[in-house]
Amino acid sequence: MSAVGFEIALTRFFAVAQWSEYGYWIISIAMVGFALSGATMAIFRDGFVRRGEAMRAWLPPLLLVAAAAGFHFTVANPFNPLRLQNATTWSTEIWNIAGYYAALFPFFFLTGLYISLCFVLNSRDVGRVYGYDLLGAGAGAVTGLALMLVLDPFHLPPALMVPLTLAAFFTMPSWPRAWRIGVPVAAVAALLGGGALLLSHPGGFNEFKAIYAPLQTPDARVLAERRLPRGHYMLLDDFLERVDTDLSNNAGMMGLPGPPSSFGLYRDGNRIAALPKPHPERQGALDVGYAPSTLDSAPYALRPGAAVLMLGASGGFRPTAALSLGASRVTVLEPEPVLRGARSERSRPVPGPAARPAPDNLGRLAPGGAARRRGLQYRGPLRRLPRGRRSQRHRLHGRGDRRRAPRPRARRHPVAAGLHSRLPGLCPAPPRDRARGRGLLRPR
Repeated sequence: MSAVGFEIALTRFFAVAQWSEYGYWIISIAMVGFALSGATMAIFRDGFVRRGEAMRAWLPPLLLVAAAAGFHFTVANPFNPLRLQNATTWSTEIWNIAGYYAALFPFFFLTGLYISLCFVLNSRDVGRVYGYDLLGAGAGAVTGLALMLVLDPFHLPPALMVPLTLAAFFTMPSWPRAWRIGVPVAAVAALLGGGALLLSHPGGFNEFKAIYAPLQTPDARVLAERRLPRGHYMLLDDFLERVDTDLSNNAGMMGLPGPPSSFGLYRDGNRIAALPKPHPERQGALDVGYAPSTLDSAPYALRPGAAVLMLGASGGFRPTAALSLGASRVTVLEPEPVLRGARSERSRPVPGPAARPAPDNLGRLAPGGAARRRGLQYRGPLRRLPRGRRSQRHRLHGRGDRRRAPRPRARRHPVAAGLHSRLPGLCPAPPRDRARGRGLLRPR
């Protein structure tokens, strides 16, 4: 249970601290450890059988020490993927990669040795042992996923050391009482010492991640945080956050303002959206005065009044800019579920200066209501029309039949992101929406 959970936690750590592609190293290290432990057990099987009970009892405390030391050296490893891509500095990073293997190999080798020993000592009941092994692996995976809802990826591996401690209480051999007490005491001591070591240096984002520089700026604040198995979301407020867009080289000659300041929404340390800041003078309207100077404005000049299908609202700035450039209608498909369905009860504000309260309109905006009157539509995933309704429409448009076919009404989905996309409790809703009440923007 603990081995699979710890492996998942390490994979998650690499995805956040480094990049997700390097999480596959954990699978490679685990396979090397399990393979060598199995080969060792096969070669020295008789010796392991003679000392099997004692080894099975003392392996859990050793696993705790290996897990704590391995994760500590993993966090301290100075590996930098950008230097790995450089022709001059790549050789140093190869040794850092070898350091990852050296730090984590002992844990997976001892884990494989423990599992192999359980099979060897219970050779007459292999089926039951294998069933318990699969059940423990499933429980470890579920436990790891559940803890991702509570803990950030940097504190996840220390938490999964607790189930490993319990193994010491169930593998005690028939020794004198003093020895039976010594194994659990050693496991608890290893847990406390390793936990203190890991909690004192839990690790963090590396310097090449997009979130690293904003977190180091003066007066930077984490306004909201959401922990999910699919990602660790953080909302930042710092002076570096601006609407991320491509401006023309001649933007300064046009006399237009630059992209406004905003909140920055990050997932696993990568920036995914800019969310609007509340501004009392604008009364909820987004500042898109920079839109004519962006490179995206060219298609709207070539085809005024066009209907636009947009993938991702970028906190509401992109569709609002499209409307200001002359688009007649904008349909947004928002693939990011946090932007689509953020709720106040799932976001935990970090203590700090109180933000301006606002109702949670993110999930209530629908394709109708005020959004439609502004020329803006939001839809969920596109769905094909059922075969029967398609054939009916084709029959109405048959030869000799000039009648206009009724357009089938597809099922509408909850809005992906509103015109004023935001995490709850950070950006106020427009006054017109508040005055008309909650029932106006209800999904059909």
